[in-house]
Amino acid sequence: MRHNTRLAIKHINPPLRDCTTITTAYNPLVPEQTPTKHNMPLVVRTNKQLRRVCVQMEDATLLSPALLQDEVAVENALCVLEGHLQNAAVDQESLLRDLMATPNLFEFAFGGVSEQVASTVKANILSIFPAKATLFETSLASTLLKQLSQYFWHQEFPSAGLTDCHRSVSLTIPVLKALSSMSFSPDIKSPINDDVEDEFEGFAAKRSKQRDWKKIKRAATRATPIDVKSFERLSVEVPKSAEEASALEQQLLNDQKDILMHYLNVLRQPELVATFKSAYIKQPSHAIAATAEDSAVSSTVKSANATQQPDSMVPSAHTIIRPMKAAFYFDSVKGFGDWHILISTRADKNLREAKRADQKLFAIILKKIRELSNGHFSDDNQKRLTGSNNDIPIYEAKMTGDTRLVYQVDCIKEYEADVERQVLRIFGIYTHAQLGRNFWDAVSQHLVGRGKEYKKRCIFRTKPVNAGDKVFSPATFPPNRDMADPSSPINLPDLRAEEQQELHSLIVLEKFVTFSQALLHSILADQDVAHVFHMSPAEQEIVQHAGSCYVIGRSGTGKTTTMLFKMMGIERAYDNLRAEYDQDLPRPRQLFVTQSRVLAEKVQEYYTKLAESHAAAKRTAEESSKLATQKSRRQEEGLVDRDEEEFHHGTLPKSFKELEDEHFPLFVTYDHLCRLLEADFRQIDSKLDVTAGAHDDATAGEDSEIASDYMLQRRDSFVSYMTFLSEYWPHLPQSLTKSLDPALIFAEFMGVIKGSEDSIQSDNGYLEREQYLNVSHRQQGTFSSRRDAVYSLFQAYLKRKKFRRDWDAADRTRTIVRGLREYGVPGRKMDFIYIDEAQDNLLIDALVLRFMCGNPNGLFWAGDTAQTISVGSSFRFDDLKAFLYRLENSGSSNVTALTKPPQEFQLTVNYRSHGGIVNAAHSVVQLITKFWPHAIDALSEERGIVNGLKPIFFNSWDQNTVQYEQFLFGASGSHIEFGARQCIIVRDDAAHDRLRAQVGDIGLVLTIYESKGLEFDDVLLYNFFEDSPVDVTQWRVILNALPAQKHLKCPQFDEARHGGVCRELKFLYVAITRARKNLWIADCSDKGEPLRTFWNAHNLIENVSAVDNVPRLATKSTSEEWAETARALFDNRRYLQSSRSYERADKLRERDVALAYYYREQARNTPRSRTTAVNPRQSAFLKAAGAFLMSAKAANLRSDMLAYYRNAAECYTEAEELQKAGKAYLQAEEHTRAAQVFRRGGYFDEAVDTIGKHRANIIPAEAEKIENVAKMHYFKQQDLERAIHLFPDFEQALEYMTDYGFNVARVTLLEQYGRLAEAAEIHLEEGRPVEAIRLFMRDTANPSSWDRAAASVLQGLWNEISVAVSVPSEGTVARSRLDQLLSLSTELTSAAVSVAPQTLDELAMFRAIVDGDSARLEALSMMFVKTHCDFAAGILCLDFVFQKPMNIQVVPAAVVLQTLQTFAVYARELQGMLSSSNPCQDPAIQKLFRFSLPAALDNVAVVLKGSFLHTYISESNQLPTVVTDDNGGYMIGVSELTIIFQDALRKRLTRKANAEDFICSKASALRLCPAFLAFGMCNSQHCGCSHDAGATGPEAFHLRVRIILQQISICQSTRALEDQLKQQALWLSRYYHALFPVNIKAGSLLDLDLAVMPEAEKGLPVIREWLHDFLYKATFQSVGWEQYLTMLTYAATLTILLEQENALYYFKRANCITTERPRHLIRKNDRYIVQDLVGFLSYEGNTALSAGVLFIKTVCEDRHPIDLTVFCNLVEQLCASYAIAYRLRKYNSLHDLTLSRKWMSALCAEDKLAGQEITLLNMFIELIPTLLHETYTKANPGRPYAFVTLYPLC
Repeated sequence: MRHNTRLAIKHINPPLRDCTTITTAYNPLVPEQTPTKHNMPLVVRTNKQLRRVCVQMEDATLLSPALLQDEVAVENALCVLEGHLQNAAVDQESLLRDLMATPNLFEFAFGGVSEQVASTVKANILSIFPAKATLFETSLASTLLKQLSQYFWHQEFPSAGLTDCHRSVSLTIPVLKALSSMSFSPDIKSPINDDVEDEFEGFAAKRSKQRDWKKIKRAATRATPIDVKSFERLSVEVPKSAEEASALEQQLLNDQKDILMHYLNVLRQPELVATFKSAYIKQPSHAIAATAEDSAVSSTVKSANATQQPDSMVPSAHTIIRPMKAAFYFDSVKGFGDWHILISTRADKNLREAKRADQKLFAIILKKIRELSNGHFSDDNQKRLTGSNNDIPIYEAKMTGDTRLVYQVDCIKEYEADVERQVLRIFGIYTHAQLGRNFWDAVSQHLVGRGKEYKKRCIFRTKPVNAGDKVFSPATFPPNRDMADPSSPINLPDLRAEEQQELHSLIVLEKFVTFSQALLHSILADQDVAHVFHMSPAEQEIVQHAGSCYVIGRSGTGKTTTMLFKMMGIERAYDNLRAEYDQDLPRPRQLFVTQSRVLAEKVQEYYTKLAESHAAAKRTAEESSKLATQKSRRQEEGLVDRDEEEFHHGTLPKSFKELEDEHFPLFVTYDHLCRLLEADFRQIDSKLDVTAGAHDDATAGEDSEIASDYMLQRRDSFVSYMTFLSEYWPHLPQSLTKSLDPALIFAEFMGVIKGSEDSIQSDNGYLEREQYLNVSHRQQGTFSSRRDAVYSLFQAYLKRKKFRRDWDAADRTRTIVRGLREYGVPGRKMDFIYIDEAQDNLLIDALVLRFMCGNPNGLFWAGDTAQTISVGSSFRFDDLKAFLYRLENSGSSNVTALTKPPQEFQLTVNYRSHGGIVNAAHSVVQLITKFWPHAIDALSEERGIVNGLKPIFFNSWDQNTVQYEQFLFGASGSHIEFGARQCIIVRDDAAHDRLRAQVGDIGLVLTIYESKGLEFDDVLLYNFFEDSPVDVTQWRVILNALPAQKHLKCPQFDEARHGGVCRELKFLYVAITRARKNLWIADCSDKGEPLRTFWNAHNLIENVSAVDNVPRLATKSTSEEWAETARALFDNRRYLQSSRSYERADKLRERDVALAYYYREQARNTPRSRTTAVNPRQSAFLKAAGAFLMSAKAANLRSDMLAYYRNAAECYTEAEELQKAGKAYLQAEEHTRAAQVFRRGGYFDEAVDTIGKHRANIIPAEAEKIENVAKMHYFKQQDLERAIHLFPDFEQALEYMTDYGFNVARVTLLEQYGRLAEAAEIHLEEGRPVEAIRLFMRDTANPSSWDRAAASVLQGLWNEISVAVSVPSEGTVARSRLDQLLSLSTELTSAAVSVAPQTLDELAMFRAIVDGDSARLEALSMMFVKTHCDFAAGILCLDFVFQKPMNIQVVPAAVVLQTLQTFAVYARELQGMLSSSNPCQDPAIQKLFRFSLPAALDNVAVVLKGSFLHTYISESNQLPTVVTDDNGGYMIGVSELTIIFQDALRKRLTRKANAEDFICSKASALRLCPAFLAFGMCNSQHCGCSHDAGATGPEAFHLRVRIILQQISICQSTRALEDQLKQQALWLSRYYHALFPVNIKAGSLLDLDLAVMPEAEKGLPVIREWLHDFLYKATFQSVGWEQYLTMLTYAATLTILLEQENALYYFKRANCITTERPRHLIRKNDRYIVQDLVGFLSYEGNTALSAGVLFIKTVCEDRHPIDLTVFCNLVEQLCASYAIAYRLRKYNSLHDLTLSRKWMSALCAEDKLAGQEITLLNMFIELIPTLLHETYTKANPGRPYAFVTLYPLC
């Protein structure tokens, strides 16, 4: 019970983002409503289609399919909708349009609402139906008609009349549009003329008279043009007046109104409501929002508004195009009546012959056919030919005295309606002599077998049109469900064998087509086209099926025909659709795929003929006649491999994504399809190239071979069965291969382990052992008991395949599947895919095809697993169906959702062979299904239409007797020859060779595999059983199939052991079904006896023995028949057999052509030689190339000649004769490939000449590529003349040489053209500075060249000499370059040219470096630094100055000071480089250390080979990440180089500073000899001190102090020494001794004048810092006990001297004074003697002198080590202090006090000495003798030295 709740209307303002316009409107569907401001509700229109319907509801998603998943939701939604449909305030038209805007929503809603609401809506719609054509186009009615028409057409509802309604709507709308724009002139009539004159008795319309067209032309400016074609398509006359137009307008509008009413009534049919609901709710979610992206045309019905175009209703291609219905409607010939005419192939041939030979007879025949079509069944037209006792009569119609037209009244099912209709079936045109009554009686008797109802319908006649006359109309009947072909062939024993064959031809082989306008035009044009013939009901059902399907049928049952007709139907429907919408639509993409190239070619050829017949219907008779004239002048078809020609020159692109609409329908092999996909995937991802690992060869990358079955291709690295048999099988473990069939094993590898469903999910691409062992026995039972051994063989196969780097068919399919899964289909998906002979594919191939089809209902699988002889196949349709079912339900994103499951069809009627052959073939199938029920698909029994001769089995012969050979092949010397339509079939190639050797060339001999796809009248199956690899014991298992009473002794069946028999039976089935008329089996082997016994038991064969009357086998054929057979064999690539057939046809030229192709095939099958000896493969290709050249010279057609030359070229290429190949390509006018081959062979002259002569015919990109390679070749060979000719001008040549680095050639050319400066620049870039400089100096005309020469000399010298690099040794290459540069610099400076001073100084610098002139370098360094500000040159000078150790040990102090000053500059600059934040960016540093930062390299530096940094990197234990360039340099990151640079320079500076420090410390100028100072002489031979007499005096004193201050500054700036405390101690001591020399002659502190010492400014602060560091950091352990007191004395003395005011502050905080107290330095009373020392030196307190005495006493008594000089200075200071303190205490004055000059410094502390205690003076005086004694004797025997001097005295 429907809920009656009604929701009140709500005025809702939706979000602005969803809104487009907000308008108000009143409801035009309510007549009584008047628009006012009160009844005009707010109507909200949104962009979202579904929201527009629901916007006024409480829940805006109420009608969403996702929420309508239960009945309650559906009821609720419909209730809400009904409320709005009945609400007068709602704009009803807008609401309906919004409902229509969402696919399937209006149909669902209108069918689901209550009857009351539906009636109201229907009445309102009809009430506003437009009354004028001008209003129709934009009306709601028009939109509804178009949408509902497409909806019913798409859904295929079974309601009657919908097809006609659809056609009427689509054709009427354009006419109404034309009528709305028509205007009429009172004097002008329509351009359509009613006068018709027949060229052939009323079969072609005559054109309007010329004066009528002139009137039309004059009125053209006054009358609106009309679309005449739209009127013609609707079959109505174009109105000639306004009255006629108005009448037609009303008629058409009324018709459309009735159709709309009918559509609305259909929507209300109760039995269809559920269908409408399912179509809306269960549709894919994306269909609600938009159409599928693969749709050819949008199927989404857009909202109809005032501006909407009618074409917006066009749905997608694969959703509306149907191969049934109007697609198979053929326009009848003008003048023909209601009786449809079907004519046989023979009748068609008779008509064409009459058209060519006798135009008069042709016209008579057409007239007779027209009379019959109009039902004129007069006595002459319908004379009974058969006897009166026959139930179904055959008639003859008299035409001339001797010619008769023979026909039958038949009853067939119509395409467009589910009814049967009487038609006339014309058998042919016969003469009296050809009319045999017995034969036609047999035809009649055969037709009786179709049933009583069929007979009644054939003889039934309607009442005459006019009483008493003999004009009848055809009758129609409801479908006859009981009528069918007889379940078994009808035996007609009275017929002779010839008559039986003729009956078979007429009933089975003849095809009957509708005599349509298209057929007539093709006859008039004498055009060899094909027409859609009448199909059986079973075939019609397949063709008209709208979804995916599986069609299974044995050989010859019409599987391919149904495919082809369905394709044609879709194409015709597409053409009709375009005509209906009068616009171009994307073509439906239909793809026909098969493994056989021959089959694909045949189907394409047949389809082309069908398409031409379709086009013929649109031509006029005049156009058809003109086409016939053109055809007569057409050249004959060439004898070439058409597939190769398509590959080389065809219209198909090389990749799948490049396919366009004009390429469809597309007919390709599966191999070709894979190639197209591979080409795309290789571009996307190089990993998706299954051949990437294959070994390279001369033809790598070239598809030179195109095989008919890619499983048998002999391409390099591809594992075909033949490769497996020859290269794998012998190498597999023999213990496992024993008793196994290699063909079955290979099939198991490919079909099960690698090609099954589970294998595609495996990471490895094949089943693991456990998976394989667990495969269902029901699914794959061939090796169910030996699977473990089979898998071991498979592993051995994989191992060898990996070693050989081969790939097989499963590998390629897996790679393509991976590409499809990762990247999708490259390009647009297919709408329909037809897979013929599907059993020849691997199961996983189906995955590729399914992924490629965007239409889930567009897959057509056809095949017969009984014909599975394709090696590598292990296939059943049950497996395919299960596989695809699971795929469809997996939810894969690569697969479009399936809307309905595929349907299976079976075709069981054989149209090729008669019953005798069909029964024998079916018995073989029965044996397979009995013993191996899962080997093939189970089908209904196959049957022939008519009976025929049973197969003849020759037995009881002794094959070793002469009689046997003579019987089969004739006596010796007079061998018989089989005819062109006969064939001898043998088991395999070995049997073929044996037979040829035995009997010679007797006719056509094919193997079973070669015969597949071919048909012959007669077939001799020779020694099939004898050559079978299955032994007789296995064959005897067949006897188990005999009835129990006939059982003979036979083995027990074992499925694995007898698996070979199953395969042999499949081979036998193929061989049997090749025969159309006669099958002869000749086999004397015992292996054939079991099957012969089985056949005899079922009476299926006729046995012939030696004593019987032997039938004649061979028949004679004409040359034309042999030529026809030869061509068929050639097209099937049976080249050897083709050549022999051509020879019989006496066509020697064609024979040679076929032989050339055969030689090439043999060459391709010759394996590649692994040795360097004679190469059989190469020889074979040379032989083939020669044959093709001879054929090219003898060719009649230019196209043939070019193809043969091309083939010769390809063979030469394979033979590595590339020069000959290039010449052959030239003759083939394959200029691009010629140039490529020449280039590949290194024949660049020929390649360039080819491009020069034929540039217009060469692919520009290839020409450019070859020319570029040629340019490189010529430049490398220094063939500059030929190279330059490849450029349009000299500048471009230079640019090319620059780009590719041909600098030597570029320099040569520039020199030749006088451009010396440019050539010199190139030399510089290439690192040849000497050559560059010489060119610069030769360029006298260019003044700037001298500057460049100078700069280049300097640059060259800088490159040879740099920091930390020694001058190259004599005799080295580097020294030679250096000497050359120096020589050039001399020439440069001596030339009469002005050179900059700085340049001259730099040149002088390098000369001085080479000469080792340090003094010059030192002087130049100062000039560079101070004058030129060239710090780089200055540093380089100093680096070479200090490259050797400094020689300052024995030089005067002034020299030492100058040297140290120079070193300080050097060290300062190096230290500045170290402190730089970004040293690598500094040009000076780059110049000094020879590295660069190329602009082309981002943040990468290049360190030149031989430089300091290059050596440092090379010798480093931890090498950085570097790359070596072509010159041996290192390329390294800038940041990493910065670290390396700083580390290397720091270490170098440390080494230099350490060396300098050591040498300076040894300088004699700082070590004064005391003896020399005191006595003026020194007797020591190893003194080592200075004996310079000028070392005395203040000046010398200041020099020594300055040296020390300079050195201290150097040490501080470099901070080089690791032990800095030791270094500081050393130079602090030196400074102390310099200030307090041992002799007053050397100066004293009183002489110190800081004003004359510039070094003091930097040195003294460093000394203070060092003193602070020492006091704070020095410890007894760090300084050492021997030096501890001495160093503390230095530090304390210098601190007091330099820090008088702060000295005590530092002392109190010094650890070594206050905190650290070594025990041995503690005197009595726990007094630390260091404190005594410091107290004395600082004069702290009044006991300072006492502290000094106690310190002296303790040192003497305890014998603490201290420097003697220091100790003496302390004693002297203490003496001077006591003298002053004593004088001040006693006399309070220093008057008359005499002091030595050295003691005078004590006066500085006069204020501190006043008041000092002198109580210990006597103690001090007593110590003096002891001190003197110790000083001069140096030691007390037996005791160590009391005093240690750091610098011993002489």
